[in-house]
Amino acid sequence: MEHQLPWSEAKAHCDQHYQGLAAIYNADDQLVLNNLLGIHNQSGFVWIGGRAWQTSRWPYRGWYWFSANTVIPFSFQNYRNWEATSEPEPEYGKCVYAYGVENGQENLGKWFSEVCGTLAPFVCKRSHGEDPDALQTGFSGII
Repeated sequence: MEHQLPWSEAKAHCDQHYQGLAAIYNADDQLVLNNLLGIHNQSGFVWIGGRAWQTSRWPYRGWYWFSANTVIPFSFQNYRNWEATSEPEPEYGKCVYAYGVENGQENLGKWFSEVCGTLAPFVCKRSHGEDPDALQTGFSGII
C-alpha cells in the first residue's frame, strides 16, 4: 500500500523526515527520478517539489521548487521536463507531479500541473549520507 497525501502534507512529511520533496534541477536528477519510478513500477503520478507561487520576495507568479527550507524559482535553472510542449501557466493552487510508468515510457517522469489538494504518492529527497538504496516502505521512494 502506498502513502497518498495532498502536496502540502507530502511536503511536510518530506521536510520532517528527509530533505524535502524531490526537486529536479537537471537531467541527472530527472534520470534518478525516472529510474526510481521504473524500478518500483509506480503507476499514476507522484508529487515532486514544484509549485506555482507568488510572494513579496518573488513578486511574479511562477513555478518554484520547494525543498526543505529552500525555495528556488524554476527560472534559475534551464532544465524543464513538462509533458506539454510549453510550460503551463502557474495557476494558484497548482503543484507539479511526475508521470509514472502507466503513462508510457515516452511520458515517464514528465511533469504536469495538478490541484495541490489531490491525493497522490510522493518522492522525497534522501538525507545526505543515507544509504542510497534505502527506500521507505509505503512510499514511492526517496531520491
